[in-house]
Amino acid sequence: MSCANMSYAASHAVAVGARQGLGSARVPSGFRRTAVTRGRPVRMRVSSVASEERPAPAPERRPPAQPYAPPSVTLTRGQLVRKDVVTRTSGVRLGNATQLWVDVDEWEVVALDVKPFVRNALLNGVAGGAVDHVLMSSLRQVGDVILVHDESAVERRWSSYGLSTVVGCDVVTERGTYIGRVRDFEFNPDDGMVQRIVVDALGLPIVPEGVVSTYAVDVTEILSTGMDRIILAEGAESRVEQLSASLLQRLQLTAPPWEDDLAAYADYYEADVRAAQQAEWERQQAWARQSQMDSQRMRRDDYYAAPPPPQTQQTQRERYYQDSRSMEGIPLVRPNQPFERRDADGGDGERPPP
Repeated sequence: MSCANMSYAASHAVAVGARQGLGSARVPSGFRRTAVTRGRPVRMRVSSVASEERPAPAPERRPPAQPYAPPSVTLTRGQLVRKDVVTRTSGVRLGNATQLWVDVDEWEVVALDVKPFVRNALLNGVAGGAVDHVLMSSLRQVGDVILVHDESAVERRWSSYGLSTVVGCDVVTERGTYIGRVRDFEFNPDDGMVQRIVVDALGLPIVPEGVVSTYAVDVTEILSTGMDRIILAEGAESRVEQLSASLLQRLQLTAPPWEDDLAAYADYYEADVRAAQQAEWERQQAWARQSQMDSQRMRRDDYYAAPPPPQTQQTQRERYYQDSRSMEGIPLVRPNQPFERRDADGGDGERPPP
């Protein structure tokens, strides 16, 4: 049987089965099913019966689309300091931001200092001590200037007791490894929470970042905070992120503070301990030398001093009389004489002859 006859037989079997209500007739493997479409036969390959009975694959499920969340914006202390504070309602210039105050217990930026602006430059220099305060909750927008709603945002009776400026504090691990000094910090302007602190070897914000290398430390590494020192968890130096490298570090002439061999960096606190021990040893040596000199002077004075006066020998009766007089004290009445005492028969004794 030729290929044409085989194709015709297969298509005839399919057509007969469809008319008899058999659905799709089974065709031997290897045959081609031919369908007539507008007078032209279309050949379809039939591999097996199992391939026709296999269920269609389930559609791929995609995870639900997450709502768009804009990236969190952080500000640094350096971006706010030396900017003008202006009211949004009237455009009045309130002053110039000079300092930020941080609650180190919660690590939250609470307020910023505002130096009032006076039109006369001479008066600005004279009134340099007057400082107002603006709470972070009063800020409305930060750009080229700091916008607040109106003049009521200025707090003139606000106190910074218990807060810290953080800048300049030493940063060390709990094992005493010196990390650096705080020069800046990053915080969220929406809630004021500090995200990271920026440290370098000097802790001076006026020094450009190209001169010194800067590093960022996450706030979660901080264990405790004192007046001038911040304690980090052990091994925090391995999790520090470097933000910039100085020229000397690019030339491999310096290393990070916790890797540098200079006494001013890696052995900073160890040098303090050694200096205290050396001062204590010197104090003890000075005290020993002074004691030796005093003893020598006392021996010399004893050698050249005049002999003590000879002590007179007192009789036992004199010593007894002195002891009795000292025990009696000052008599209030005259003591009775022996002849004034009564005899056994009740009479007085006789006065001795003169």
